[in-house]
Amino acid sequence: MDAVLALENGTVLRGKAAGAHGEAAGEVVFNTSMTGYQEVLTDPSYAGQIVTMTCPEIGNYGVTSEDVESRGLQVAGFIIRSESPMASNWRSEGTLRDYLTKNNVVAISDVDTRALTRVLRSAGVMRGVIGTGRVNPDDLVDKARAIPQMEGSDMVKGVTVATPFDYAPPADDEFLVVPGRRSKRPLDRTPARWQPATSIATASLILPSRATTPPPAPTPSRSCSMMAIGSSERTSARPAATGLPRATGVPLACRLPATSARSPASR
Repeated sequence: MDAVLALENGTVLRGKAAGAHGEAAGEVVFNTSMTGYQEVLTDPSYAGQIVTMTCPEIGNYGVTSEDVESRGLQVAGFIIRSESPMASNWRSEGTLRDYLTKNNVVAISDVDTRALTRVLRSAGVMRGVIGTGRVNPDDLVDKARAIPQMEGSDMVKGVTVATPFDYAPPADDEFLVVPGRRSKRPLDRTPARWQPATSIATASLILPSRATTPPPAPTPSRSCSMMAIGSSERTSARPAATGLPRATGVPLACRLPATSARSPASR
C-alpha cells in the first residue's frame, strides 16, 4: 500500500506503508542510532513525535518483549528507508511490521531518510503527517500546519503512570552487585524494589515518612571560643579564626587540648 509523508513547509515524500493503516500526525524528528529501534519506539521521550531512522535498514533482528523501554509504543509515527523482509535473531518474537500494526502505529518506508534528515537539520524539526492509501498530499500539508506546536505542551501526563505501583525484580535478576574482591562486610544481594510514581506526585508521597527529632544543641567545650552576635561578653579569649561567619552559639575556632594525642587506632 502506498503512503505519503507531508511536512508543514510543503515537502511531500512518497513511499510504502510499513505499519498500521490510517494517518499519524506529530513533530517529525530523526534518530541516528544504528540499532535499538524497538527502544526508540517505546521511549517515552518520543511521545507525540514521528521518528525518522537514518540507518538504511530497520527491522532485521525483529522485536522482543525484553527490549521495551516502557509499557507500550510511544511514538506517533515511524519513518524508515528500507524495511527488512525478515527477522533473523534468536531472541526475535515477531517482525517489526506486525509489531507496528498490532500497536496501531502508522509507518512509512522507501523514503530517503537521510535527505529528510538534512532538511530537518537545516530547517529544524517540523510538524508532519503520514497518510496511507489514497490521500491528497495538499490536504496532508494543511493538516500538518494545523497541528498544535509541541512547545508548552505537557506530554508527561500522557506517558506517566496513572497510579503508583510496586515493581520487584525477579529473584534470578542478573543485575546484582558482584564485588570484584572479597569484602570484610558482605554486600546486600537483595534485589531492589522500585515504585514508579505519577508526574504530579509530591515529596510526601515519594519520601518515606520518618519521625524526625531535632538534633541536640552542641555543648561548648573549654577549648572552643564562642562569641554571641551583638554581645560584648565572650566565653573565652578572642577566636583565632576571625574571618569565619559569626553566629550565636556557633563555635568560631576550636583546638585540641595540648595534653591530648591521637592513638594509633583513631588514625
